[in-house]
Amino acid sequence: MSDRSQRPFLATELFGGFWLGTLTASAFGYVTFGERILSPRHGAFECVVLGTLTAALLALVSRGRRVEAALLIPAYAWLRLAFAEQGSWGIVIVALLLAAGTYLVALIFDGL
Repeated sequence: MSDRSQRPFLATELFGGFWLGTLTASAFGYVTFGERILSPRHGAFECVVLGTLTAALLALVSRGRRVEAALLIPAYAWLRLAFAEQGSWGIVIVALLLAAGTYLVALIFDGL
């Protein structure tokens, strides 16, 4: 059993972990795809989006905030729907499955 629940929750730890993960994903995306990650119209932009989602899920789950992390799953799907073309519900389903899978990975990673 982890003693993390015994420690007081520090918002700086949460935001530090989130930004470290987001910046790391962005840096690797930039090294791999160059400046294409800066254009939302290019597919390489997903490195930033998915890196941010993964960093947020890992930061929240590792701090014991599983409910807040689970709320990011439909939030990500709504975000994808907002930027999708009309009638593209398949993107929403894929976004829900992707976010749920990332949440599951965060839970497994935290359990290890």
